[in-house]
Amino acid sequence: MNEGDTFTLVDVADHHLWVIISDPVIDDQNVLFVNFTSWDSYEDQTVILDVCDHPFIKHRTCVAYSRARVSADVALQRLATANRLALHDPASDDLLKKLRDGAVASNRTKNEHLQLLVNQGIVDL
Repeated sequence: MNEGDTFTLVDVADHHLWVIISDPVIDDQNVLFVNFTSWDSYEDQTVILDVCDHPFIKHRTCVAYSRARVSADVALQRLATANRLALHDPASDDLLKKLRDGAVASNRTKNEHLQLLVNQGIVDL
């Protein structure tokens, strides 16, 4: 997988779009991805997206930094090979930057996720 790749999980209740915001080339054991969720006032308001930001988005959307996950790239690859991940259009460079900047700005991003991005040289604190 690559930075900016997007996917949904197949045959599960979770229908959110996930976006890889770390760089699997730098660290394939710690691939960080965040998801998009429908906008609501109780959701993280750090990054608000709309239909123009990505083809998957159909309405106002938030980035759920508190629900970010980390996986080894090989595990994601296995899920994709087993058709358990559906790949979608990758995030644009501008969107990827917005998501990474949002990870730093959000008070809901876990410290270990921030440190992962810092260790990869992707963001500065």
